[in-house]
Amino acid sequence: MKFKNIYAFGIICLGLATTGTFSPLDAAYTLQNGKFVSTEKAATMTAEDHFKSGIKALESKDWDEARIQFSIVTYNYPNVTYGQEGNYYLGIAWYQLQEYDFANNAFSTYLEVKSNPKFFKQTIEYKF
Repeated sequence: MKFKNIYAFGIICLGLATTGTFSPLDAAYTLQNGKFVSTEKAATMTAEDHFKSGIKALESKDWDEARIQFSIVTYNYPNVTYGQEGNYYLGIAWYQLQEYDFANNAFSTYLEVKSNPKFFKQTIEYKF
């Protein structure tokens, strides 16, 4: 009985894979440093490289790409300067995407993690 269930499952997976409905590359999560991480938050570069990519996206007004890059930085590198300042830029990206609650959360996190925030005045202006 157990063999039949495994066989049926294999046939279904094979059928889905060949029809294009299912692909192992479509995973929503990946294993990184021993824990499951959303593929959108998985770091593929250094903190500096993700940060620079986010800045480039902000400069070109690609708000969604900036959101992705700064989400990666703040999630994977929260204790380094890039991760801490990334919250400010993440807030800007969310603000430009008109997701004001997410922007407010990012700005609040920025104010909490930095003892002397470089963008304090600008952050307050965005929040209010």
